[in-house]
Amino acid sequence: MVTNILTVLVLQAQAQTTTTSAQQQSLTPVASTPTQDTDEVFKVVEEPPIFLGCENVEGKSERIKCSDRKMLEFLYGKLKYPTDARKNNVQGIVYISFIVEKDGRVTNPQIVEDIGYGCGETILQIVKSFPTWEPGRQRGTPVRVYKKIPVKFSLK
Repeated sequence: MVTNILTVLVLQAQAQTTTTSAQQQSLTPVASTPTQDTDEVFKVVEEPPIFLGCENVEGKSERIKCSDRKMLEFLYGKLKYPTDARKNNVQGIVYISFIVEKDGRVTNPQIVEDIGYGCGETILQIVKSFPTWEPGRQRGTPVRVYKKIPVKFSLK
């Protein structure tokens, strides 16, 4: 019997919201200075959004690692290889984007790249069910943050 292994990659998710200070100087977020009433979306922030369960972890890098791990656990717990994709031996990477709002809600989930056979729709439904995150912050102010995550589907 073929064992289905689903691997979720979060390298780009972390890269979308974290950089070294030298890299931050060369990258320009969509908005550079938050204001109370701005609806602009940041791509790079000083404090990235944190997935449920990591709010009290000390240290920025440890919080980011915890957030990535918790997001993976959530995805793994809900992810089922689509039947049509399995039957047709479809494998590859699906990219999903979404925005973590100032209040931590996940909005605007979209399939950026899809491999078909229900894979993109499967991930899209899981992202729509994400719990509330701790919002990202820029200069101490909660801001809207764009995230993009790759999800690898592989049959072994």
